[in-house]
Amino acid sequence: MSKKSIIIIAIVILLIVVNVAALKFTSTPSFCGSCHYMAESKESWEVSEHYKEAKCLDCHSDPGMIGYLMAKMNGIKELYVHLTEDVTRERIEAMDVHVNKESCIQCHQSVKDDGTHKLHESMECGQCHIGIGHGAEVDTITCNTCHPNM
Repeated sequence: MSKKSIIIIAIVILLIVVNVAALKFTSTPSFCGSCHYMAESKESWEVSEHYKEAKCLDCHSDPGMIGYLMAKMNGIKELYVHLTEDVTRERIEAMDVHVNKESCIQCHQSVKDDGTHKLHESMECGQCHIGIGHGAEVDTITCNTCHPNM
């Protein structure tokens, strides 16, 4: 193998290692919570029941590699907003920070078939469990939005 080939292979391996390390680092709660407008979310997550079990992208990305990569792409949008200091409510709300039901079910398989959850299977978990994972937990169920007589 030529010296040029060895250098190219070494550079490619180095780029792969650097990219994997960057993806891993930028997926940590300390990184996600480093922006001043995300600090409150990090702090509320730290006092939630999800603190020991779930990190940011466990919930805020769809399951699988495609979901993870899409969440990272959304992170690039967030980075743009942060670096340009173009932080407005509209920009923050436009960021795709939803929690998909499939992300919840990865850890909460058993609730899929219980009575109450079965009745509401067409809904996203966050419609009832507002603030879940950020301190409010399950006690913020808002049944009266759809069931005003409760």
